[in-house]
Amino acid sequence: MRILVVSDSHGRWIRLYDVVKSVTDADTIIHLGDGADDVEKCMDSIKGCRIISVAGNCDFFSHDPEIRVLTLADKRILCTHGHNYRVKMGPDRLVYAAMEQNADICLFGHTHVAECFFHEGIHFMNPGSLGSPRSGIPTYGVVDITDAGIVCNIREYRQK
Repeated sequence: MRILVVSDSHGRWIRLYDVVKSVTDADTIIHLGDGADDVEKCMDSIKGCRIISVAGNCDFFSHDPEIRVLTLADKRILCTHGHNYRVKMGPDRLVYAAMEQNADICLFGHTHVAECFFHEGIHFMNPGSLGSPRSGIPTYGVVDITDAGIVCNIREYRQK
C-alpha cells in the first residue's frame, strides 16, 4: 500500500494538484490540515483513491476532525495537524498520544519542516509544507506499507 501524505498547502492548491497527478500509484491520500479548501478544489482530479483529511489550525470552516486514527494495511495510523500537541515545541506530547493509540505510524504537520523519525516502535512523519515551507522547498511524503515493513520518504515538489 502506498500513502501520499501532504500538509500545509495554504492555498497553493495547484501544487497539491500537481503532486496528486504525479504520484499515480497512491492508494490513499492524507492531507494533514491547513488546506481543506485546497483538497476541495482538487477533488475532481482524484479518482479511485481514498482521501482522508484532518483540520488544521487555519481550517476555520472545515468539518474534518482534528485527529483521526485509521487502520490501513493492518497498521494503526494516527493523523493530526499537530497544533494541539504543540509540535513546534517538540514531539513529546505527540509521541505520548501515538503510544496511547497503539499507533504504528503517526502523521503530523504544522511545523512546515519535513522530517521522518522512528521512536518507541512508531514511525513518525511530517511531510513539511506544500504552501510555505521553512526550508524554501515545498515537500510532501510517501509512506509505503509492505510485507517487509514500513518506509517513510520525503519528496521535494518541483514545479512542472
